[in-house]
Amino acid sequence: MSRNHVSKIRIVLLVALVLLIGTTAVVVSRVGSREVVPSVSASGSEAQERGQTQHRQLVRVWVHGDAIQPPVIYAQPGRILFKADNETQSDISLVIERVNPGQANARVTAMGTQRKAKRVGQEMTLSPGEYAVYEESQPQYRATLIVQAKEERDH
Repeated sequence: MSRNHVSKIRIVLLVALVLLIGTTAVVVSRVGSREVVPSVSASGSEAQERGQTQHRQLVRVWVHGDAIQPPVIYAQPGRILFKADNETQSDISLVIERVNPGQANARVTAMGTQRKAKRVGQEMTLSPGEYAVYEESQPQYRATLIVQAKEERDH
């Protein structure tokens, strides 16, 4: 085989490898909307030894300069891992408030990036209800997080 032919084969194999890695990363990031974590109890090591696990929902949003996507998110009550992807090219300060009709909203949590980080996340426990999600410097751009049991959503 000529050197030129060997070089072309290497390039084709390299491109195939890059495509395979990229596809695998996309598939892994999209599989399931829940993560399995060890349950937390008085003795966490006991639960791990017995193989008990507790599901934690993953709620993910994308923060853009003029919107938070998706505009409506549904989750079940309980433990939630809330992750935000920062698409603004600057730091963000994301606020989650429980909507209380006829009253002021109650802040549940706030999370933010530092040094223009791409992602931020926080674990929390949410009860049924409606929550407003917004970037603190631009509260007019909001998403709505609706927490309700799956059976209620299906009706």
